[in-house]
Amino acid sequence: MKIFFTIFFLVVIYACSPVRTRYPVVTNKTDTTNEVIDDKSKKIIDEEPIPQQKKDILLNQDKEIKLDNTDSNTKNEYYDYLSEIFDNALEKFDRKDFKNACNDFKLLMNTLEKGDSLQLEASFFYAECLIEYNDYSVAEILLNDLRNIENKPESISEKVLVRLGQLYCILNARERAYKIFDEFNQKYPNSIYKPLAKCD
Repeated sequence: MKIFFTIFFLVVIYACSPVRTRYPVVTNKTDTTNEVIDDKSKKIIDEEPIPQQKKDILLNQDKEIKLDNTDSNTKNEYYDYLSEIFDNALEKFDRKDFKNACNDFKLLMNTLEKGDSLQLEASFFYAECLIEYNDYSVAEILLNDLRNIENKPESISEKVLVRLGQLYCILNARERAYKIFDEFNQKYPNSIYKPLAKCD
């Protein structure tokens, strides 16, 4: 009985100790965090809206600082590395390995500087991924964002207009589709994509 009161007394003293209040016990949450991360990694397409991603480009601060403080050769090597990721993603997309390809396109879309030609290409192909997984509303938003970017390469502009028109065909919004196709035909009368600029 005396031992019980001694242990009880020590526990009460520890609980009220100023040391404990200064350094509270922190529970280990790493296991639940890892479970959340694993769940997210299993998703093919994140549910976060694309416009928010495009407005707040998710650049890694460490990379940005390193790139600013390095010579142009290192920047070129880094860009070559990202270009290689893009080429590999295209190969995966062609092989219908959509999950891995889409993750790569999304990574590039959010890593490269907004307006960079490779970033625009990655964004276009990410929209293709969204269409592949029937996420038409987000694909429409992304394609319209790309459509409204000024000074983009014409090759991207052509593809964006045709694909947006086709998307409206899929959604049975034919009036919108024809309006997009008319814009496309006026801007690019000799485009190789002209046979695709129709609903039928």
